[in-house]
Amino acid sequence: MVRHLHRPSLRGLVIDVDLLCVKPDSWAVTASCLERAAAAGVPPDECLVEGVTKWRKQPFYAVLPDLSCSAWEEGEEMGVGKSEQLPWPNELSAWQVNYRMTKFPPPVYLPEDSVSFDPDDRGMSHPELTRLFEHGHEFHMHRGRLYQPTPRLRLWQQQQAKDKQEAQRQKRYQRIGLSDGTFFLS
Repeated sequence: MVRHLHRPSLRGLVIDVDLLCVKPDSWAVTASCLERAAAAGVPPDECLVEGVTKWRKQPFYAVLPDLSCSAWEEGEEMGVGKSEQLPWPNELSAWQVNYRMTKFPPPVYLPEDSVSFDPDDRGMSHPELTRLFEHGHEFHMHRGRLYQPTPRLRLWQQQQAKDKQEAQRQKRYQRIGLSDGTFFLS
């Protein structure tokens, strides 16, 4: 469990980690300005774009948000106007609604400098929690809540890792001028 350092109503459960930001540049510029502005307490449009490259070079977490702190009602579906009720910007979403999971609020993609360990033992509320994690959790004084992932989440994490590896492989091939990754020896 983690909590956002600058958005008090945003806390959640880490479901995936990237050692560096894997989102496109357009997302990074928008999210970087939102997050760095929240940290500095200034409007996002006053944030300088120059710090984006450095900001991207830190671990990023896909965090399943705790909906008990928001205006979200259990059982409601994402629809027009629903994303505006969430206490965090839609630009921080890890992916579009209905992409990998269901119609509920997607996880948020947060940089390491915006989150901290949440030692609070209060419960977590998200409609996808029971589908992604086994029932129950262990609570440890210094490690917090530890949830056991379901096979569904583990398979999803494996597919994410394969997709990232394939994208990196394709970038390498494009960089050296090969479109399909085959090498020709003469």
